[in-house]
Amino acid sequence: MKDHRASYCPITSERTKLPGACSRLNKRGAKTWQPIKDPMLKVNLTEIKEEDFASPKKKFGLKIRNISSALAEQDTENSEAPVDIEHCVLASGKKNFPYHCHATEWEIYYALKCAARMRTEAGLEDFNAGETAMCPPRDPPQIINESAADFEYLVITNNAPFDTYFYPDSDKVFVSSLLGANKHVGKEARWTRFKEGTVTDYWDGEE
Repeated sequence: MKDHRASYCPITSERTKLPGACSRLNKRGAKTWQPIKDPMLKVNLTEIKEEDFASPKKKFGLKIRNISSALAEQDTENSEAPVDIEHCVLASGKKNFPYHCHATEWEIYYALKCAARMRTEAGLEDFNAGETAMCPPRDPPQIINESAADFEYLVITNNAPFDTYFYPDSDKVFVSSLLGANKHVGKEARWTRFKEGTVTDYWDGEE
């Protein structure tokens, strides 16, 4: 069976009927076919280093595998991925992050295994495996695992270049920017936290 799917050629900006090939004019003006490097970036979750996120008093605790960062390491042309995707495991009795909302960032949560509860402005709701929750800007979400098992989920965000976070429980404002950053610079270097006009600690007022 013939494959009639078209491929995009970065050399001639044209569509071809041969996947993985594009045309280029030789010195005599005749077209020659050259293979295109597969543009798809992929990574296996087991190959991504798991990072621990924990508060000093252990009220918050999360194991994170940053999928988008792992993919960005393979991308030689772009310094930042258009979306941020993280695989997270929330241990029993823990909360994922301090309760906060974003000014510009959308968040989509997909529950993979077990169940937890999600805190929003509307209160606490059950969040079970197979369910998806979308949190628009200015809608603060927090995941709380009150079960006996680890809760596993994915979170996808739009990776906004500018964002401001507000922490209702501690009355903090958190400003971030991706301008001038690259994939080799951690986000911590681009974050500034304020409380009552002064720079403060991330965990101030949260535990």
